[in-house]
Amino acid sequence: MGGGGGGGGGGASVFDITVVKPSAFVEYGLGCLEQLADSGDHSARSVRNNLRVMVAGGDGTVGWVLGCLGELYVQNRGPVPPVAVIPLGTGNDLSRSFGWDGTAEGELSETVCCFDGVFYNYFSIGMDAQVAYGFHQLRDEKPFLASGPLSNKLIYAGYTCKQGWFFTQCISDPELRVRAIVALNLHNYASGRNPWGNLKPEYLEKKGFVEAQSDDGLLEIFGLKQGWHASLVMVELISAKHIAQAAAIRLEIKGGQWRDAYMQMDGEPWKQPLSTEYSTFVDIKRVPYPSMIISGADR
Repeated sequence: MGGGGGGGGGGASVFDITVVKPSAFVEYGLGCLEQLADSGDHSARSVRNNLRVMVAGGDGTVGWVLGCLGELYVQNRGPVPPVAVIPLGTGNDLSRSFGWDGTAEGELSETVCCFDGVFYNYFSIGMDAQVAYGFHQLRDEKPFLASGPLSNKLIYAGYTCKQGWFFTQCISDPELRVRAIVALNLHNYASGRNPWGNLKPEYLEKKGFVEAQSDDGLLEIFGLKQGWHASLVMVELISAKHIAQAAAIRLEIKGGQWRDAYMQMDGEPWKQPLSTEYSTFVDIKRVPYPSMIISGADR
C-alpha cells in the first residue's frame, strides 16, 4: 500500500500491511498529518489533501484497505484518499470491475489478509465458499504450491473436485434450492466472469428485474446448483439461477444438524459458527460513503 503527496512536490511511501495494518496507517499516519495541518503546517495540509493510495494485492486486501479508509468519511475527517489497484490476487474481480485489469507484471508474491465487515465485489455462502476455504487452508500449509494466479486456479479446480461438487447431487429440489448463494455488487466474479449475464429486456420485465449496473445501488443475488451447473455458468454458456435484486439483504440461517456455514467476502472465506437453537442472521446493506476507487480510464 503506497501513498503519494501532491502539491508542489511529490513523494511515496510503501507500507507492508502484514506489519502496518491499514487501520494503523489511518489512525496514526493520517492523524499526524491532520495534527500538523491543524497547527498551521501548509505542507502537511497539502500532502493530506492530495494523498493517493495504491494497493498491491488481491480483492480481500483491497477491500480491507477500502474499509479502513472509509472510516474517514464516517468520522468526517476530511477527504477520503482515492485508491488505485495493482492486481496481485487470484481472481482480481474488484480490479477488473474498475478497469485496472486482472493481472500485473512481475513475480511479486500475493499478500492476503482477512478482514471483517465490508465487501465491494461479492458475498457468498455455501459450496463455493467451502472450496475457497479449503484453498486458503492448503495455501497456508503449503505456500509453495500457490506460486501465482495460474497455479492458484488449478488448485481451486482440484479442490472443487475433491469437495464433491461435481460428483454429488443437490440435496434438495434443484429447481428451488442451490448449493451456493452469491450477492454480487459489481459485474465480475470468479476471475472476470459475469454469472448474472446480459439478460434480454423481455426476461427482465417478466422477472421484475432491471438491467444490472455497477452504480445502481442494487445487489444481484443468484445461485449455483452444483459443479456442472457452475462450470457452464463460468464459461458463460448459461446464466446462474437468478433469485433477486435488492438494495439490502437479510439472510436467516438455521443450524439444525450443521455446526457451521462457509462464507466469503471478496475471496476471503471463513467458517461461521451456527447454533442448533437460534438462527444466524447475515445483514448486507450499503456503506455510508461513496466510491473511493479511481477508474482505470483515469490512469
